[in-house]
Amino acid sequence: MWRDHAVGLGYLRRKFYEGLDGGRKIYVLKQARSIAVAQAAALLLELNRHAPATLLCVEPASGQHRPGEVELLLPGLMRGYVSQFAPGTNVEAADAMEWLRMLANATLLKRRPHPVGAA
Repeated sequence: MWRDHAVGLGYLRRKFYEGLDGGRKIYVLKQARSIAVAQAAALLLELNRHAPATLLCVEPASGQHRPGEVELLLPGLMRGYVSQFAPGTNVEAADAMEWLRMLANATLLKRRPHPVGAA
């Protein structure tokens, strides 16, 4: 059993680093509450140690942000909003269209050129 887990983890590790090398993926961090920009930036710096990365921190929408909305916090660091997370393992409870809209907006934001020094 240990050998099977080691093989599986080795595969996941290899795929993770291949994704970083490609530079096209947006890594998603889902939090039930807002993650501080400094903490998210620290995680992004760790990802960037290997290759340039993009991190999307997802949290529940509040009164000032609509579900599906994405904002650029820093180059490579975005925050996206959904109305609610699926409870536990019930992924059908989440609004898939809302998540797809947020991911599409993040992809468009990532592709948009940003002036140097602007967020």
